[in-house]
Amino acid sequence: MKELDDLKKCFGDYVEYTASLRKQYAPGAGLLGFGRGPKDDPGHMKFYDDAKALAETLAATEPSPEIAAEAVEFILHAEEENQKYDLAVWMLMAAQGIAIPLIPYLKPEDAARIRDWYGRRYPRHKRLPIQNEVFKALGL
Repeated sequence: MKELDDLKKCFGDYVEYTASLRKQYAPGAGLLGFGRGPKDDPGHMKFYDDAKALAETLAATEPSPEIAAEAVEFILHAEEENQKYDLAVWMLMAAQGIAIPLIPYLKPEDAARIRDWYGRRYPRHKRLPIQNEVFKALGL
C-alpha cells in the first residue's frame, strides 16, 4: 500500500538524516546551551509533521486490520530498532502518538498483543505522556 510505504520511507529518511547531522555541525556545537547543535536542527520537527500527515492520510484510507497492524507496529517499534541513532531516538519516541488514528482499525486481538508488548517495553513509571495516550488507545 502506497501510504504505508510512504510512511516507512519517511521514517527511514529521518534516521539517515540524523545519522548525517553530526557531520553538519562543528564538534561541540550546542554543548552547554551555547549555539545551535544537531539536537536543535529543524529537520526533527519536519520529520514529525511529515510523519503525522502520512499517518493521518493512511488512516483516512480506512486500512485493513492487517495494514493497520503493520503500520502501528512499525511506528511503535521504530525507536527500539534505531537505538544506535541517538539523535533520532527521542523524536521516534515522541512520534509514537501518530499511531493513534490507526489503532481503531486493528483487530481486538492485535491491539491486545501490541498493548501487551508496549506495556512491557514502556512500563507505566517510565512512559512519556504520549506513550500513556498510545497505551490507553490500545485498550480500545
